[in-house]
Amino acid sequence: MGLGTDLRHAVRGLAAERAWTAVAVTTLALGIGANAAIFAVVDAALLRPLPFKDPERLVAVWGLEAGSGPQRQRTSYPDFRDYQEGARRSFEGFAVYRPTTLTLTARDLDPIRVDAAVASRELFPLLRATPLVGRIFTTEEDGAGGAPAVLLSESLWRERWAGRDLLGGTITLDGEPHTVVGVMPASFRFPADA
Repeated sequence: MGLGTDLRHAVRGLAAERAWTAVAVTTLALGIGANAAIFAVVDAALLRPLPFKDPERLVAVWGLEAGSGPQRQRTSYPDFRDYQEGARRSFEGFAVYRPTTLTLTARDLDPIRVDAAVASRELFPLLRATPLVGRIFTTEEDGAGGAPAVLLSESLWRERWAGRDLLGGTITLDGEPHTVVGVMPASFRFPADA
């Protein structure tokens, strides 16, 4: 008699006070929606492992400028090399990257904007990532003054060039010619939140 009676009284009370019922249902819907959105962000950012081999062994390091508060600062290439040299005993490897957006132009294709990352040659071995086609960057292609080289994503390669052989060919990124040295598989997503 207890629970069934209580439910009947609750339903009758809600039916009699339709305005309050609408407010209660709307409040519940907003609360549930907000919780679902927050969980999705937490799941993607904190709970789900990175899509790389041995993700528990990866750490991110940022520079902080004195007096600037907790804002991340970009690291210069010479500073990166100094950090790399100083961290040989503490870390298996050290790499640097900078997310960016570039304009890609190539013969017989319309220019497009592409999400990209400028990365040091150490990034791919550190992430245990190997190209689907071609190779990763060499020492001669790394750093200032190096021969400009590019690794394409598999989706861009198939969409723009239908999977044709591009190795050794040239594409232009923000007006600068780059040699295509490889294609990364679709399973390789970097940066990981991309």
